[in-house]
Amino acid sequence: MLNIFIFLCFVGGAFAQSSGNGFCIEIPSENFDNEKLMGRWRDVLISKTISDKEMKCQEVNFTLTAPEEYKIIYSARSTEDNEYYSIWGKGKINGNFFNTTNHLPIFGLNSTSVYVIKSVNELYLVLYGCECEGSKCTSYGWLKFRQLNDTLGFNYYNEIFQNALREKNIPYLEMEAVDTTNCP
Repeated sequence: MLNIFIFLCFVGGAFAQSSGNGFCIEIPSENFDNEKLMGRWRDVLISKTISDKEMKCQEVNFTLTAPEEYKIIYSARSTEDNEYYSIWGKGKINGNFFNTTNHLPIFGLNSTSVYVIKSVNELYLVLYGCECEGSKCTSYGWLKFRQLNDTLGFNYYNEIFQNALREKNIPYLEMEAVDTTNCP
């Protein structure tokens, strides 16, 4: 039960953390093929602002339910008991911007907004978001791959992520590797 609580806190609280004063970068709207987003994506990097050491094998699965609407299932494995935990949400996508409302059993509804910064041949997906509460803004991001490759290291993945941010004039975001050891 503690692991479920930790996982829900991770997903629900990830976007309430502050990373300092400043502002969020305006991301231009771009056309994006919604169908390329659909399916299973595995996290290989996550920003330190929303990191969760209690979970590993983090992944997300998008299913298109109607034009510009989707269902999302987040799942991760607990490092404590090796059990999988999942939550779901639904949302709308408009170009490269999507907004999800997650259904958290204990905390209720939680809304998240993210931009698709880059997607290459359905191989990888760079996601970025930023939210402000008062004068404190938090940037967050993920690098997701369709398939895991344990032979590639943090530096390789981080270079892909940071290059995608630079292409959009988004400042450097400190990332860390997601534990993908023995993930199916």
